[in-house]
Amino acid sequence: MTQPAFGTWAGTTMNDTSIIVATGFSYGTVAGAVATITKLTRTLLLLPLVLVIAGGIAASERGSTGSWAAARKAIPWFVLGFVALAAAHSFQILSPASYDVAASSQAS
Repeated sequence: MTQPAFGTWAGTTMNDTSIIVATGFSYGTVAGAVATITKLTRTLLLLPLVLVIAGGIAASERGSTGSWAAARKAIPWFVLGFVALAAAHSFQILSPASYDVAASSQAS
């Protein structure tokens, strides 16, 4: 199997990112890069999928409630929290001390 083919296979068939990266790079440098990009693309595409599913649920419930209320009920709030934290990290809004607090609270 070629390295790009193996990387694509690894990135699409396994679930844990760390396992995918390790497996890909154990096969070769190109395979590792392709596996990592494939997995991260899969993860990135979860947000549009969630929004499409939430939109479908909201559309089916629109008759019983208002469209805004149906959308609020259908969108998982943890997804919005994840997007907000990812944006805060990307725009460097959070202080370095907040990362230390989060890491220490996760360890306990």
